[in-house]
Amino acid sequence: MKILRSIAAILVGAIVAVVAIGLIQMISNVMSPPPPGFDWRNQEQVRAHVGSLPWTAFAIVLCSYIAGSLVGGGVAAALASCCRVVHAGVIGALVLAMTVGNFAMLKYSMGVGHPDWMIVASLLSPLPVSMMAGKLVAALMAPPAAVENPPPAVGAFKSGEPPVRST
Repeated sequence: MKILRSIAAILVGAIVAVVAIGLIQMISNVMSPPPPGFDWRNQEQVRAHVGSLPWTAFAIVLCSYIAGSLVGGGVAAALASCCRVVHAGVIGALVLAMTVGNFAMLKYSMGVGHPDWMIVASLLSPLPVSMMAGKLVAALMAPPAAVENPPPAVGAFKSGEPPVRST
C-alpha cells in the first residue's frame, strides 16, 4: 500500500507542478504577447519574438519553475506516508528534467537561446526548492502518535530478565 501512495503522491505532485508552471508562464505571455499573425512554427518569427522580450518575461518564467517545484514538491511531500523530502526531491528532479528538455528543444530545434542568468538559475533552483518544500511539510505535519507502553509481543521476555532457554 505504501508504494501505491508514493506513486500517487509523485503523480499528483507532478501534475500540480506542471499546472503551476503553466499558469505562471501565462502571465509572461499576457505581459509580452506575440504580434498579430505570429506563427510559432516559423523559426525566424520565434527568434525575433524571444529576442525582443524584456528581462521580466524571463524572470517570470524562472519564477514559474521555482513556484512549480515548491508547490509540486510540497504536495508530493504532504501526500507521502514516509520519506517526504525524497518525494519532494523527485518532483524537483522532474521539473529539472523538463527545464533541460525545454532549453534543449528551443535551442536546437528553433535556434532560440535564453539569457545565461536564467539558464543557470533555472538549473540550480528546482531540486533545492522542492526539497525545502518537503522539509517544511515534514516539519509541519505531525508524525504518527507513538504508543506509550505497547503490549509485549508474544514470546517476549520481560525487561530486565535474562532470556531463558527451553531444555
